[in-house]
Amino acid sequence: MRLTTTIRAASIAAYAIAMFAAPAAAQTDPAAGYPNKPIHFVLGFAAGGGTDLLARIVGPKLAEILGQAVIIENAIPEIETEANRIVKQPIQSAALVLDLVSS
Repeated sequence: MRLTTTIRAASIAAYAIAMFAAPAAAQTDPAAGYPNKPIHFVLGFAAGGGTDLLARIVGPKLAEILGQAVIIENAIPEIETEANRIVKQPIQSAALVLDLVSS
């Protein structure tokens, strides 16, 4: 009687593991190829400042790690806001926006 209970418990455990492990193994990673397009690093400050310098130091390292081109763009706030710039362009890449928000 005791051996039968042990075998039954082991069978149930093996079935449960197989039932939950199989679907997890069958799923593909949805972000495996991301990012697959250039990354736009949009800055809300003029070229030559500290933020621009930081972006130009971080940009190449980010490109090396992710394996994608990083395009650094300076959007001068008086001319165009970064949010408008991103909304206007077609969705063709990822965008990182670095800007100052104040009230």
